[in-house]
Amino acid sequence: MNPGNKNRLDGEYTYKWNDGENTATRNIEKEFALVKFSGEISDLPEHFKRNVSVQKAERFEKGDTLILNDGYVTKFNHDFETFRVQAGDKRATQEIDLIECGIDYLYCPLCGDQIWRGGQNQDMISCSDCMSYLDIYGKGEQIVIESGP
Repeated sequence: MNPGNKNRLDGEYTYKWNDGENTATRNIEKEFALVKFSGEISDLPEHFKRNVSVQKAERFEKGDTLILNDGYVTKFNHDFETFRVQAGDKRATQEIDLIECGIDYLYCPLCGDQIWRGGQNQDMISCSDCMSYLDIYGKGEQIVIESGP
């Protein structure tokens, strides 16, 4: 798998700044969140509390928009109008070749009969006796083995 392919979120927000509009687009690879500050540190969501000290919280005022970005909580200094986050998984999909994984035969998890051998189609392997199926596929960086009656 290509190490450059990571799970990323493409985030876009628009805000007013110096009587104009500005749009920022960025890749969000770490935690990124916005919250309105009530004036009480105890009201902050847990993921904000973990990243802000009591001394730092004293610098914020009630009504401030706080931003958690890459582990740092700061005041968001803009009056933003819209906020949009679009999930985009840019990881490559991988095909799994059972032979390359060192698997020559598969057996039914219910009755024990052989249900696949090297060279056969790998899509939706099933048992003709007990009607169970076995599906093996890549999902992100994981290999998923799904079976059922």
